Amino acid sequence: MVNQIVTNFLTLPVELVYRILDCESDLTLICSMRNTLSTLSIGRNQIGYVGAQSLGNALQCNTTLTTLNLASNRISSAGATYLANALQHNTTLTRLNISGNQIGAVGAQSFGVALQHNTTLTTLNIGCNRIGYVGAQSLANALQCNTTLIRLNISGNQIGDVGAQFLGNVLQQNTTVTTLNLADNQIRNVGAAYLAEELQHNTAPYTYHFTLEKVKIKGISFYAAVLFAKAIESEVLEHNPS
Repeated sequence: MVNQIVTNFLTLPVELVYRILDCESDLTLICSMRNTLSTLSIGRNQIGYVGAQSLGNALQCNTTLTTLNLASNRISSAGATYLANALQHNTTLTRLNISGNQIGAVGAQSFGVALQHNTTLTTLNIGCNRIGYVGAQSLANALQCNTTLIRLNISGNQIGDVGAQFLGNVLQQNTTVTTLNLADNQIRNVGAAYLAEELQHNTAPYTYHFTLEKVKIKGISFYAAVLFAKAIESEVLEHNPS
């Protein structure tokens, strides 16, 4: 059998690298850099669901990428599904930003399934994706069994009081997530009260970022009760007056 020679871009002449970059697909390029690439930031490049599919395929063979930024790329729910499927098999990625990609509740559901199997992802930014309370429920279900996710950003997703209730139910028991961003989610009196009440039973220190929209004295009081009831590292409270 003929011996195969494995190489990477760092060992090739720059002229040859340029020619390769012009001709090869994203999947081929990323897989060829599997021995060196640890951070990839390609936000705002309109890669769409097709590009997300290529990246998803690449993530299944890549063993060094730890940080991936795909913000604002219009990957939609289809692209989210490709990436989520890859996360079920990937064992190196720790930070993923897919904010502003219009993945909707369907995309959030795919990531919910992925989080039930993934054991390495510690930071997930899924903000501004229109996941609604249905998407929040999918993520909440995943957090019941996930023990590695530490930082979760689901800001700007219109989860409302119902979504806050789903998250409150699971965060009463989950002690792994310590940074939670729920800003700009149309959470009002009922949602704020429910979150605060449930989180009093959680023993983990938290960093919160809240936007309490049209929350009056009752909601603020419940939030304050949590601050006094448990050790919270820091909190950012934004109040949008009605």
